Amino acid sequence: MTITMPELVLFPEDVTPYVPVGSITVGAQDLLRALVSVIHAASTDDTRPILASVAIQPRGAAVRFVASDNYRIAMCEIDAVNEETAVEDAGDWRGHVPAALDDVKRLIVVLKSIPDIRAEDCASQVVLTLGRQDTESEIDGPRRLDAFVDDETPIARLPLRVIDGLYPDYALLIPADPEHVGTFSAQFLSEAAKFGGAFEPGGIIRQARAASALDPFVFRNGRFTEIVMPVRTGEEPAAPTRRVDPETGEVHDIEPADAA
Repeated sequence: MTITMPELVLFPEDVTPYVPVGSITVGAQDLLRALVSVIHAASTDDTRPILASVAIQPRGAAVRFVASDNYRIAMCEIDAVNEETAVEDAGDWRGHVPAALDDVKRLIVVLKSIPDIRAEDCASQVVLTLGRQDTESEIDGPRRLDAFVDDETPIARLPLRVIDGLYPDYALLIPADPEHVGTFSAQFLSEAAKFGGAFEPGGIIRQARAASALDPFVFRNGRFTEIVMPVRTGEEPAAPTRRVDPETGEVHDIEPADAA
């Protein structure tokens, strides 16, 4: 994706075209990781624009990013410095602010272009500033969200469209924390899902999960069943003995030298 003007506004430009409500300062590397981890769950259905977004919610010394397509919910929290600006009648930033999906994708491209974004000591920061349109007649105008890429000296500003409407209260769908939590190999779970998906049109997996943390995770789909045993914290599961060709779906045995 190519970023062109006026999508990306380079400094110096007027960076205060609205009445600011609040701002969130986060590490650019953390922000990139959070956005990439949730954006896959955002809806691409234009008839439901409120879900075609990544919602941003300040949470004390952190900020949560949420995406959902009505069938799944992805969330990620990162450390942040949150500041609210006391502006009379300008409102506040307490709920979820849904940023348009296409704009979030552009922000990801901008973050990936930061030279040291992959370095452990990356110092670049991003300031997400929410505001209201500044007009003489209506202070409580449309919401606007700007992402300021900043590495000591501001580098660029990327305006993000805010979708009007209330983001769904996804918290109602989150189960309470279980008393016992099982630990499983992510690779084994994903392989089970791939094999199981081949047995049902649309890749649907019928699955059952045992209540105990010591019990296996069971994938069932018609005549297909795969049991994935839990592992103890810090335990490395055995190396896989088979590999699926992503293009043909064929299963190949892995020689011990290949699995190492």
